[in-house]
Amino acid sequence: MKSLMGWKIYSWFFLLVVVAGYTEALITEPKTILFYLDLIVTVIGLAGIFAYAYKMKLMSANFWKICFVLNVMWDLIYNTILQDITLPLVEVLLVVTVCLPAYVALYLLGFKSADLWKTEK
Repeated sequence: MKSLMGWKIYSWFFLLVVVAGYTEALITEPKTILFYLDLIVTVIGLAGIFAYAYKMKLMSANFWKICFVLNVMWDLIYNTILQDITLPLVEVLLVVTVCLPAYVALYLLGFKSADLWKTEK
């Protein structure tokens, strides 16, 4: 977790994207159980991005390992099968470009941040 300035910038950028996206969705989309589940998964993932960027000991490494797997699976299932979203290739690449660092941060928090999770004696 050397220089985390880029992660801090990304975490705030991603927060803005999430707030903008859900603000628009709250106005235009039906509020289903899946919508609220997606919101919960997104907020938990966002908390993980901030935890990684700011070296915060939030929950546990095992929690973030599970969260990483569930976030990737949820996004794939929710946005392709459950929502039946079909986007042009350019938009898919843009979404992947914006979201991929989020998955990386969750992975790094859960699997590669051993010094963060060391217990103090």
